[in-house]
Amino acid sequence: MKSTFPVSAVLSILAAALLLTAAGCGEQTPEAEKKSEAVAEKTPEPKKEAAVEAVGTEPTSEETTKEKIVEDVAPDGYTTPRVAYARKNGIPEEFRGLSNPIEATAENIETGGKLFLRQCVMCHGTGGKGDGLGGKSLNPPPSNLALLAGTVSDGYLFWAMTEGGKTVGSLMPSLKGISEENRWQLVLYMKEELREKQ
Repeated sequence: MKSTFPVSAVLSILAAALLLTAAGCGEQTPEAEKKSEAVAEKTPEPKKEAAVEAVGTEPTSEETTKEKIVEDVAPDGYTTPRVAYARKNGIPEEFRGLSNPIEATAENIETGGKLFLRQCVMCHGTGGKGDGLGGKSLNPPPSNLALLAGTVSDGYLFWAMTEGGKTVGSLMPSLKGISEENRWQLVLYMKEELREKQ
């Protein structure tokens, strides 16, 4: 008996392979890795915000903290595997309450934009709406970063880039291969330039 795969499944696998090859899965050359390590030594520690991500008031109990963190993950009616995970579990403790330690200078925003072009555009598209060529056949589809960047915390975006999609059921590669400073510059670019103005 001859077994066949649906054409859409084959195309999805090929697109994902192409995407991971083109994006480099966040990998770096040894020279770039040494430079990243040197930059990481100079990167300031992320600032901790209040325990509540976007609400801005101190909760009265641990349960209230989790509820408030979860409820402000994304706009009502918008979901992705990561958003669903965060709504159910909150974002991981190590990323909760982080705020970007990188100063919002023109140079840092420009660097973040260049990193976005190199690391994110293939799937998320130039406007960050999840409509990049490499993301068209992915299931689940890439997140609308322009929408999320105006809603979620710095820590949420940093978590997404650092951990990638493995724990939440998406194909997004981890960007641990680029320096922490570069990941924060990406967060800065998304928050300052990419997000949809409300």
